[in-house]
Amino acid sequence: MTRQQAFQSAYLEVLERHWIVEFWERRAMPVRVTAPDSRLVLQVAKAGWIASFFMICQQPFVAICVLQANEALPPPRSGGVCFGAKAHADPKSACVGAFSEALQLAEGVSSPIGFAALSESTLSFFNGAGRDHLLERLSLAGPHLATLDVTPPIEPARIYRRELEFEEFYYCEVQIAGLNSYPPSRMEDGYRLPL
Repeated sequence: MTRQQAFQSAYLEVLERHWIVEFWERRAMPVRVTAPDSRLVLQVAKAGWIASFFMICQQPFVAICVLQANEALPPPRSGGVCFGAKAHADPKSACVGAFSEALQLAEGVSSPIGFAALSESTLSFFNGAGRDHLLERLSLAGPHLATLDVTPPIEPARIYRRELEFEEFYYCEVQIAGLNSYPPSRMEDGYRLPL
């Protein structure tokens, strides 16, 4: 990974988290989009998981994928929800990335050992109160991409970056002043994000 790729990846991760907070706090409305043309999406559907895709902003596109377990699957997985999100300049790549993240969680909950290891927050979004809140927010999705918010320009002075170099590998952390990526004042008292 080059220095620029490491920075771009970290930068998009911060924007992704910002837009998830905006969506969760009802300041960004989701738009339902069609599933990417993928053999894997079809295989997951045959295994009893229904994939739904949404966008919550553009430039970059931030996609959400929700994999919901069919009610016919044995408890405690029946009806459970796995969430993934990804920011990318290309909408299809954002959807594929969000699907991959949701699929990782679905693979985890499909194993008794993995299911037992889920955190309280992840369990809440899988089959607890967080699941109901998430599905309720997504039920408000509109049909038109033109209605999506656009990320406003970010001046370089607002970007803080820390880089580490390991021989030919670069690691980068990014923070952007003024973005709502980590709402620390609200992370107490049971406030949870579907991440």
